[in-house]
Amino acid sequence: MSGPVLDLLLRSSLMLAMLWLAFAAVRRAGGSAAMRHAVLMSGLGALLLVPLLGALLPPLPVPILPEKVVFGQVQALVPPNTHDAAPSPAAPDLLLIGYLTVAAILLGRILLGQLLLSRLWRRGRSADSEWLVLLQETRDALGIRRRVALRLATGHGMPMTWGTLRPRLLLPSDARSWRDEERRIVLLHELAHVARRDSFSRLTASLACALYWFHPLVWIANKRMRLEQEHACDDLVLLYGTEPGRYARSLVDIARCAAAPSPALAMARRSEIERRVAAIARPGRRSRASTGFVAAWGVSGALAAAAIASVVPVAALAPVTVATAKPAALAKPEARAEHQMALAHVDGTPVPRGHRAIVMTSPVPPVIAAGASDYAADVARYRRESAVYDIELRRYEAELEQYRAATERYDRKVEAYRAEELEYRRDVAAYQARMAEIGAHPPPGTNLPTYPTAPTYPTAPTAPTAPTAPTLPGEPPSN
Repeated sequence: MSGPVLDLLLRSSLMLAMLWLAFAAVRRAGGSAAMRHAVLMSGLGALLLVPLLGALLPPLPVPILPEKVVFGQVQALVPPNTHDAAPSPAAPDLLLIGYLTVAAILLGRILLGQLLLSRLWRRGRSADSEWLVLLQETRDALGIRRRVALRLATGHGMPMTWGTLRPRLLLPSDARSWRDEERRIVLLHELAHVARRDSFSRLTASLACALYWFHPLVWIANKRMRLEQEHACDDLVLLYGTEPGRYARSLVDIARCAAAPSPALAMARRSEIERRVAAIARPGRRSRASTGFVAAWGVSGALAAAAIASVVPVAALAPVTVATAKPAALAKPEARAEHQMALAHVDGTPVPRGHRAIVMTSPVPPVIAAGASDYAADVARYRRESAVYDIELRRYEAELEQYRAATERYDRKVEAYRAEELEYRRDVAAYQARMAEIGAHPPPGTNLPTYPTAPTYPTAPTAPTAPTAPTLPGEPPSN
């Protein structure tokens, strides 16, 4: 699986798990529909912050991967899947291309829904004075200071409202024949969406579904959040003195007219009407979510998004244990020197994320073997193996010196990589600021910025392999 898509899947899964646990806790505690909606809204909004915070915040290494224990060995850092062959040209990431394609289609669907609503609004007709007076009274009762435009559609449908800064309320053409009580109920419900700024929360949830379209829990959370919106508006209507039985009958009558277009904030949908009627008839907490409650969950969601976006899992490093050699094995001066060199390299340096540890051991001096049957033959063999061992040892020392020089060059490349990575993060921040400036759907002719290319981590040198020492013959047989 593509690295960015897999990373997004893992981080979003952790965020959604925390979201559903919080939602279950608030629901179990008897929280109202408005409170449950605030929890879901904060979680979906925090999901949108995860990629942005991941690019802006410094990484936070957390040692949660399995431990790496090294016994009597020296660690070297090698990127995964490193081979001696020349690197092949990068192939196109088909999974990432597919992910971006589906996300672009879903974003286009959101834009198409807004265009359809604009066309319905342009075809609508102005409402009469009775509707406008009742609209003003309901606005004052709910404390809405923004201007709400009201029109009547040319055909049958459902009441709907949209727009955060410039709210618009569209009623079906048969609204003229409604009774005064029905008019009051409909305006209370639709203006409750305006007072709660549900249009903004639905847009946020739609963007989360477009970005995390591959995760089923995002779609479930979006559906649940929309249902909690309707329940919260129903509770608000009941709080203003509407009799529950009369309100439930009004919902059923309006739902018989026609189904609402999917992008709109509909008062009642056929698939949800039974749940809403049951919630209206069921006694329970119907209070609005306080500003402090909404702010607390918003801050909690932002902090959770920051933690999940910046966490980088790394391998835990256990204390390094150096194996001791027998005194007879360190008889030669060069063997003792090599053993001390091996000890000097064991510094407990942790392995960075995305790398594996390879080992380099110092040459092992001859070890006395007991019980030799033919002492003369063993001595001759030992001398031959010692000569070969000395040649291999000198070659090993030369390769080791080259390895040390390559390690120094590697360290310099790592420093250059870190500088390039810092510049890359700055370029990403400038790119995202520019994209936020021109918007998700820039007008034709706008010059779109090019996403910066991430630097490539340098390849670490490979440590040479130490030669195998010959085995000392045993003691000569006694006469």
